[in-house]
Amino acid sequence: MGRLFLEHLGGTRLFSCTNCDVFLTNRSELVSTRFTGATGRAFLFNKVVNLDFGEVQDRIMLTGRHMVRDVSCKKCKVKLGWMYEFATDESQRYKEGRVILERALITESEGFPENVVKNQETDTSSASQTVYKECFRMIETVNGNTYFLFTVQTKTKSYTIDELDVTLIDGLDHWNCKIENEMLKSLASQSGLCLLDYAEVLLSALCDEITAEGNDDVKTAFLYDVAFGSQYCQLSWKQKLSNCTFYHLGTATLTKIGTAEVVSSLQRLYNFSFREITNLKETLHSLETTCERLKQERSQAFADLKQAVETKRYAENELIAKFEKILNEKKKRIRELEDKQLFNIQQSTDSQSDSASSIELFTSDQLAPFRPGTSTCATNFFEDKDKSDSNIQKTTP
Repeated sequence: MGRLFLEHLGGTRLFSCTNCDVFLTNRSELVSTRFTGATGRAFLFNKVVNLDFGEVQDRIMLTGRHMVRDVSCKKCKVKLGWMYEFATDESQRYKEGRVILERALITESEGFPENVVKNQETDTSSASQTVYKECFRMIETVNGNTYFLFTVQTKTKSYTIDELDVTLIDGLDHWNCKIENEMLKSLASQSGLCLLDYAEVLLSALCDEITAEGNDDVKTAFLYDVAFGSQYCQLSWKQKLSNCTFYHLGTATLTKIGTAEVVSSLQRLYNFSFREITNLKETLHSLETTCERLKQERSQAFADLKQAVETKRYAENELIAKFEKILNEKKKRIRELEDKQLFNIQQSTDSQSDSASSIELFTSDQLAPFRPGTSTCATNFFEDKDKSDSNIQKTTP
C-alpha cells in the first residue's frame, strides 16, 4: 500500500507523519534542527503541507512573545507542532510563517529522484554551494589550551546533509578540513548514531548551534582535544555524559594551510566579524529604541494612570456631593411629611376633644331642670301627681 498524501512537494528526502505516514515536507525545506519542543528536539521548516491549523494563540516563550498556531496532521489529527504567525522581537522575525515539527512525531525516508518529480526546478550547476551559516567560537582543550574554530556550514542540492568547512586557529597558524557528506556518514556509523542525529550533535559541538529554546550548555557539554603534527593536526570532540564519563563522537584531520590561504581565511573571518558587529549594533540600536519607546510608554502609562486616579477621585467627590444633596433633600422632605402628619394627627385629636366636651356640657344643661330640688317644674310635676292619686282614692267605694 502506497503512502497517502493530499499534497506533495517532492524531494529526495521526505518527512512524513509517524502516526499515519502522510507526507508533510522534504529536506530542502528544512531551516534549522536546533529547536526544542514538548517531546524533545524539533525542526524548523519553511513549508509544510497536509496540516490543519488551530486558532492563533499568544504564547510567552524563552525567545520572547509570539503569536502561534498549533498544527496537526490533516489525516490522523495528531498535533505535530506549531507555526509562528508573529514575533514581537525583531531578531525572531525570521520564524514568521515557518512551521516547527516535533522530531519524535515525524519520520524521514527516501524520496523520489529529482527527474521524477513534476514541475521541480532543475539546477544545472548542482555542484555549486550556497553558504548556509557561519560561526566563530572558542574552544578549550583538556590541557587548558585555547583555540578558535571558524566554521562555514554549506548546503548543496545534491546532498541532504549539511557540509562543514572547519578552520582551526591558534592565533598564528591555520588548519583546515572539509567534512563532507561521505565523511559525515562514516563518523555517524562509527559513533553508532543515525546520520540526522549525528549531524545535530556535530553542529552543536563545532558550530555552537543551540537556540534559546534549548537548555543545553554547549561549553560544558563537549570536550575537545587537539594533537599536532608537522603539517596537520587532529581535532577530536567528545560529548560529556557525566563528570567522569565522555562519549567519543569523532576525529577530523586538519591540514595546515599556506600564507595565501591564511589571508583568505582571515579575510572571511574579518568579514564575518564585521557583519556580526554590524548586526549586533543594529540589534543594540533596535533594543535601545525599543527600550526608549517602552520608557516613554511607561511614563505615558503612569501619567494616564495618575490622570485616571485624579478623575476617579473627582468623580467620586462629585458623586458623593450629589448623593449628600439628594439625601439631605429626601431627609428634609421626610421631616416635612412627618411634621405634617403629626400636625394632622394633633388637629384630629383636638377636634375630637372639643366634640366630647360639647356633648358633656349639653347633657348637663339639659338634665339640670329634671334634677330634684333644682327646679319648680319638677316640684309642680310631683305635686300634680300626688293630687291625682288622692282623687283616685276618694272615688273608690
